[in-house]
Amino acid sequence: ALALSFLHVSTTMLTSQRTGAMHSVTAESITPTWLPLKKIYQVYPHLTNWTSARDYCREHHTDLAMIENGDENAEVSSLITDSSGSWIGLFREPWRWTDGSQSSFRNWRENSPNNAGGEQFCIVEDTQRHVWDDDGCDKQYIFICHQVMEHFFFSLSIYQTINTCEESKSEQTFSSVKPNKICIHTTGPYLYLQPLGFGLTSYSYKRFIDYCHVDQPKTWTDAQKYCREKYTDLLSIESNDDLRLMNSISVPTTWSWIGLHDDPKSWKGVMGKDENSWRWSATSETSENGFQNWAPTEPNNFGSNQHCNSQRYWADWKCDIKHFFWCYKVFPLIL
Repeated sequence: ALALSFLHVSTTMLTSQRTGAMHSVTAESITPTWLPLKKIYQVYPHLTNWTSARDYCREHHTDLAMIENGDENAEVSSLITDSSGSWIGLFREPWRWTDGSQSSFRNWRENSPNNAGGEQFCIVEDTQRHVWDDDGCDKQYIFICHQVMEHFFFSLSIYQTINTCEESKSEQTFSSVKPNKICIHTTGPYLYLQPLGFGLTSYSYKRFIDYCHVDQPKTWTDAQKYCREKYTDLLSIESNDDLRLMNSISVPTTWSWIGLHDDPKSWKGVMGKDENSWRWSATSETSENGFQNWAPTEPNNFGSNQHCNSQRYWADWKCDIKHFFWCYKVFPLIL
């Protein structure tokens, strides 16, 4: 109470040295940076999905509960009365493109992904219908690479071309089989006006993409390695326009690896740093000390759709399941 009174007096006695005028400021704005912080947890016995729980906590508190050490975990656990689990702020964003693309475009086939058998973390595409399915990364499929080249030209011309090319040539590869590659070459320009010194000049930016279907079965990891050595990476598909472009080439009716994957080393029983790792909604980062409290056999991503976390012992759940939830708010710890 004494420290709080000190903060209040400080807010009413701040005076401008230049004008002598009084200024009103909030206690939060002058809380000493050295003052330790205390998380105050509160449970809400209302059944709701993870996203709605997060939004409520952000509106009325700080966020869904963030539990970063054993003491905080014991505090929350001692207050739990519901044995079915309650939402906390741990979540993850599954499925990432291997080339680093941030596109959220997806084109799953019906009932996919499903993580059948619990070991399906890489994606194949039906090269005729262009729908996607998850499968085991150690299986062997033919695959699709892409190569991106970007060029700037000082020019007034704008054009767009689509050419198909077929090539079959001998290469040094991981086996003695000579791969047959069916490629499509595209250019997509954009016109900009750029001020340069005394006037304006126009130039076009052209982004060239080669899609190459390599008819040589490999595991997903070996296909990625091949594409990175020969091209840019395994194929990323970022829009329906990309799918329509793929329809321009004639390839065998088959499943082929593309660059989408959900590396289990980044999330399965660890608090990793990769983009698909578990992280806290309050910070979008994992705990600095890596604290975790997973139940045995968790997380397991059952059905390939469990990306939110509940408390007692941590377990991954579908985010649209309804649970009670925990919020927290941060206060200065008055010693």
